[in-house]
Amino acid sequence: MRILLIPVDARPVTCDIAVEVAAVAGIEVMVPPKEILGFLKEPADLAAIGAWMAEHLPLADAVVVSLDLLGYGGLCPSRFGGVTAAQVKERLAPVFRLKAERPDLPVYAFSATMRIPAYNSDAEEPEYWATYGYDLWRLSYCDDKYQVTGDEAARAEAEAAAARVPAELVAEFRARRARNFAVNLHALDMAEQGLLDLIVFPQDDTSEFGWNIAEQRQLRAEINRRGLGMKALIYPGADEVGLALVARAVNRAAGVTPKFYPFYSSTKGPLIHARYEDRPLGETVKGQIFACGGLLVDSPAEADILLAVNTPGDEQGEAPEQAHRRLVDTAGRNLPEFVARIAHYIREGRPVAVADLAYANGADDALISLLGETVALPDLEAYAGWNTAGNSMGTVAAHAAMRHLGRRTGRLNQGAHLSFLLKRFADDYLYQFQVRTEVREAHGVDRLPPDELLAETARRLEPGLRAFHARHFARAGELKLKQIYLPWKRSFEVGLDLEVIPR
Repeated sequence: MRILLIPVDARPVTCDIAVEVAAVAGIEVMVPPKEILGFLKEPADLAAIGAWMAEHLPLADAVVVSLDLLGYGGLCPSRFGGVTAAQVKERLAPVFRLKAERPDLPVYAFSATMRIPAYNSDAEEPEYWATYGYDLWRLSYCDDKYQVTGDEAARAEAEAAAARVPAELVAEFRARRARNFAVNLHALDMAEQGLLDLIVFPQDDTSEFGWNIAEQRQLRAEINRRGLGMKALIYPGADEVGLALVARAVNRAAGVTPKFYPFYSSTKGPLIHARYEDRPLGETVKGQIFACGGLLVDSPAEADILLAVNTPGDEQGEAPEQAHRRLVDTAGRNLPEFVARIAHYIREGRPVAVADLAYANGADDALISLLGETVALPDLEAYAGWNTAGNSMGTVAAHAAMRHLGRRTGRLNQGAHLSFLLKRFADDYLYQFQVRTEVREAHGVDRLPPDELLAETARRLEPGLRAFHARHFARAGELKLKQIYLPWKRSFEVGLDLEVIPR
């Protein structure tokens, strides 16, 4: 089986991740060359991608496509002006013609609800976000809170925030939002007409209120009014959505619905709201599993995969700050019992996957230390603990589902599994929690020239990775580390080209 994937951009977590996880089940994912997928704010080469699609579509058994990439040139370019809704719809027309040309071809699409980050930085936003970003977020949040709750204090705060931002910038921002919302409604129209098998509207960096949440409510109302609840999904996420839909396409083609039984490190963990998301962690778990084509079940006996969800005791923190956080590793959770339960299931021969959601933007050091002392890490079905809870949960669900499918079909690629599993520990734990934090504390956030930043990153990361492999993975396979790189020439994400060759 071959899946054609048009990712949202060229980063490893949006592009490579789907190729690597599908390979665990012996599935090929075709993606365009990275050099035509754009770079940060630079849009993709849409003409070249169109030509690549025309060449590879005849080979595809299913299609997963980012409408942000084909419509705007990528996730970051979708946050800028310069193109109208009509132009975006014209660019997307070939996607909606696929069903007419090949009615049996499954087509899965995703299109983000534009985020509203709560900080002053134009790294991935228009230039004025460096000065007015937080005020625009505050205006959005408080205005929507007032519209929903009637809270007069929120109205007053919204007016104060609006007074701090030039009116023309507010108008420009709202106009871009209206354009993207119109495109999302158009995609919903296409799903209603049967031209998409599924459309996902992921919420990129969200919270309880905001103009993005107002758009979500409108989309949800339209989905309900049209009876499209099984063909249009809305949930927190962004970078992992292509991977999730690849897993869904593969599971649907195989007629397999992987069943997950979740258990948590904290009694109230499923009810805790994660950072950058608008719902309890338990809802994020359900949403990501469903997006991958799986379902939750009520007992371990029913499950194909036992899902160990590491949550905070009281409140999610940021991974780099865990030495100073006091609301994660509290009396509200019991890590020793949680890890002992993981070990118990593994001894019984049950597949266990670990979603590390206690912190945003990196792994939980306390969990990894205890887990590494108690179980053989290569025995895990999957692990992830990167960026947002949705990113991690979607990665774990897809990886575990592909490993389950590979076993069922006899096409399990153990080398691909071990390689991706080690890469997650190397990225989420060694890099995001440790190395990135060290580099930023020593040199500031991306103040080094890109070449020096890469050299400093590699100098710190490679020894740790080799030591981690020697301690935890050496018996499972030999490590071949080919390259460490910074895909967007900044410290936020790292690229790791590595392979574990099973013994």
